[in-house]
Amino acid sequence: MRVLVVDDSAVFRTVISKVIEGMPNALLAGTAANGELAIKEIQKGGVDLVTLDLNMPIMDGISFLKRARELRLPVKTIVFCARSPRSAEETIQALSLGAVDFVVKPESQNAFSAAAAIQMIQEQLAPKISQFIDRAALKAAIGSGIAGAGPSRFSAPLAKDGVGAFRKVDPATFQPNAIVIASSTGGPGALERAFSYLNGAPRVPIFIAQHMPEMFTKFLAARIAAIAKLECREAESGEVAEPGKVYVAPGNFHMRLSGATGMVRILLDQSERVNSVRPAADLLFTSAAQIYGSKLGAFVFTGMGEDGARGAVDIKKAGGCVVIQDKETCVVWGMPRATHDRSAFDKMVSLDEMGEILRKFSQVH
Repeated sequence: MRVLVVDDSAVFRTVISKVIEGMPNALLAGTAANGELAIKEIQKGGVDLVTLDLNMPIMDGISFLKRARELRLPVKTIVFCARSPRSAEETIQALSLGAVDFVVKPESQNAFSAAAAIQMIQEQLAPKISQFIDRAALKAAIGSGIAGAGPSRFSAPLAKDGVGAFRKVDPATFQPNAIVIASSTGGPGALERAFSYLNGAPRVPIFIAQHMPEMFTKFLAARIAAIAKLECREAESGEVAEPGKVYVAPGNFHMRLSGATGMVRILLDQSERVNSVRPAADLLFTSAAQIYGSKLGAFVFTGMGEDGARGAVDIKKAGGCVVIQDKETCVVWGMPRATHDRSAFDKMVSLDEMGEILRKFSQVH
């Protein structure tokens, strides 16, 4: 991945550049001090991915994303943001404009040594860049005509529908009593697109586990509420889940369900991370399957890693219905692929089809 670092701070440009230079499968394509200069560099060619600061002079990050969309620049963007309410809100806006992920900067560049800052950013940024490298390698292999030369992890045939030990459920006729959703990288934009198919309160409660830090999930919920014209907010521990409402697991909290149909309570906790994340969709999925059984509908959207796959297995064992997003419309086909590889799904569809099925499951009044 050829990476352009865009930041008005010379300190952060240096720190981020050192992280890129230390990655075996990434190249530093250059640096820019604002969005206007970044546009010019990208138009020269040779850039696959941009790390983008939101607050810059001349052209800030939001303006850059709008202009990049207008110009249809073929690059992915990872946003760098601060840990503050204003920055969190701007980050959600950036994700809705096409940014694929974000990294939270160290709170004060003066409070960290250069080595500590590099380590903190490397821990966040390197995995986010690496998740795109396989797709880039696949495109390169296809372009050079060697993709089919011998066994390859890129060329495994994909089943169109769930197979194996689980009874298949038809989403076209399925009517759930609750819906659970898993999403990660690319998830905010995908959720906005899918929920745009709704236009009012759903018939059933909907629960979302999106991998995000605290504070950011509040603004994601607000975006979904505005787009779908329904009540969507961060869940509160101990509250009773109600039909017609959408509950988002707060960042850094696992969300589980407890009780029985008709009196389901939401439980939040900060127990050990699962799949290296908190909230973990596996915990939400499994706890929901224990309550709703064969009347539970689930969606696995775009995301890095395998979260949601084990929970999807539990949903299928209980007779529920699982729909996963296809590779072509995912930002990262990690979580859906993990569910696919376990055959724990009933249908694999595009993002727009996810929205259509979500609308059907919700049966909006």
